[in-house]
Amino acid sequence: MVAIPAVLESGAETKFCASLLQPNESLLMTVTLGSQHSNITLLEKTSSTEFNECFQFQVPLVQNEDVQMFEVQVRGDTFSSEQARKVMIKAYKPRIFIQTDKPIYLPGQTVHFRVVSLDSKLRSASMLYNIIQLEDSRRNRIGQWLNETSNSRILQLSYSLNSEAHEGLYKITVQTGEDKKFLRFEVEKYVLPKFDVTMHMNVWKGKLDARTDMKGCGTFHFNKSVFHLNQHLLNNVLYLNAAVEEDGTGISHTLEKMINLVTFYGKLSFLDAPKLYEKGSNVEGKVKAVDYDDRPFPHLKLLLFKEDRNSRQLLQNLTTDSNGVAAFSISTDKLKGQIKLSLRHGVESFDDGIPSLVEEELTLSEFLPPSPDTKTSSSLELKKNLCLPCDQESEVTVKYTIVGEAQGTVDVFYLVSTLQAIGMFYESLTE
Repeated sequence: MVAIPAVLESGAETKFCASLLQPNESLLMTVTLGSQHSNITLLEKTSSTEFNECFQFQVPLVQNEDVQMFEVQVRGDTFSSEQARKVMIKAYKPRIFIQTDKPIYLPGQTVHFRVVSLDSKLRSASMLYNIIQLEDSRRNRIGQWLNETSNSRILQLSYSLNSEAHEGLYKITVQTGEDKKFLRFEVEKYVLPKFDVTMHMNVWKGKLDARTDMKGCGTFHFNKSVFHLNQHLLNNVLYLNAAVEEDGTGISHTLEKMINLVTFYGKLSFLDAPKLYEKGSNVEGKVKAVDYDDRPFPHLKLLLFKEDRNSRQLLQNLTTDSNGVAAFSISTDKLKGQIKLSLRHGVESFDDGIPSLVEEELTLSEFLPPSPDTKTSSSLELKKNLCLPCDQESEVTVKYTIVGEAQGTVDVFYLVSTLQAIGMFYESLTE
C-alpha cells in the first residue's frame, strides 16, 4: 500500500508513504513517477520483513500543470502486484499583495504603499513587477514605476498627491507578466470627528434572563468617556440606542444596535450515537445539553423516549454532568426494524410563548444479514471535530466495519496531511 497526495507542487520537496505487510519471501518494491516525456524512479527497496516508511522526493518542474502516472510494482519469486494512479503536478505562482498605510488620504498628503509576493509556503518571493501604476478617480495615470524588482523583500513606494487632487477612489495596479493585482484607496477632504460612540453586548439573549449586560461609550479626542443609554423592547428584539452630544457645538453622534431575544433557552443533541443497531446488542451513545449561548447545561434532567406513531415509550432517565453530557445505553432485545429515539427535558412540554429547550430526535435502522444477492463491503468512518487546537494532543475516532473476515486483528494506518503534503504517518494494531 502506497499513499501520495493527489496534487503535487511543481519543484517542491514532498513525500509518499509505503507499507509492506506480511511478506512470505523477499520482495522488491519499485515506485516511479512519469509521463510520455520523462520517467523517474522514486524508490527501489528489497525487503523480506514488514515496513511502514515515508520517503522524500523532489517533484519534477512543470510550466503550468501536468498529469503524470504514479506507479508501484512489488515483485518476488511467487508474488507480483502492480498499482498505478494519476497525480496532478501544478505550478503555483506567487500571490501579489498590495497595502497602503491608510485607506483614506487628504489632497496634498503622501501615499505610502507596499508590494510583496508570497509563495505557497507564505515565503517572500523574488519578483519582477513590469508595471506599477497609479490612477486617480477620473482614470488618469498620475504615477508609474517600470521593471521594479523585490529581491525576495517587500517593495516600498510612495506618491505625493497634489493639493488640488480630485476626490474619489484611486487605483494602484501591479502587473507581472499577464497577472494583474489591484488596490483602491480614497481621497477625500474630511475632518476627523472629535468623539466616537461604541456599544458592546451579546447578540443573542434568552427570554428568561432577568438582565443583560451591555457597555456604551462616547469617547472624546482627549479620552473622556460619557454615555447615555436608552432601552426599548419590541417583540423579540431588544433595541439599544446610544447618543452623545458635544457641549457648545451641538454636534452629536448616535448609534443603534439590537439583541435578538430567542424563544428557547437551550438545545439538546445526540453525540457519538450509531445509525445502525444489531438485534440483541446494546445501543450506546451520549447526549449533550447547552444553553442558547452554547455553554454546557450541567445537572439537567432529561428523558430518552422511543417514539411510535401514536405513542411514546420512556427508555431511560438521564442527568447531565458538569460538561452538559450524559451517557445512555439501551437494550435492543425487544426492538425491531427502524426505531426513532427522542430526547426531551424532564418537563415534557411548555405553554406557547414560554422559552423551552430545542429537542432532538435520532433514527436507528436494524442491521440485517446480507442475502446472497447483496454485495457488501468493509468500511471506515473517520469522526473528527470541526476545529482542532494547535500544539495540543487531540483524539480522533475511527469507526470500522469488517465484512467476510474471521475474527482477529486489523492494521489501521492513518496519515496527517497539510495542503499538498503528507505530514505524519502512523500505524495502529486493533483487536
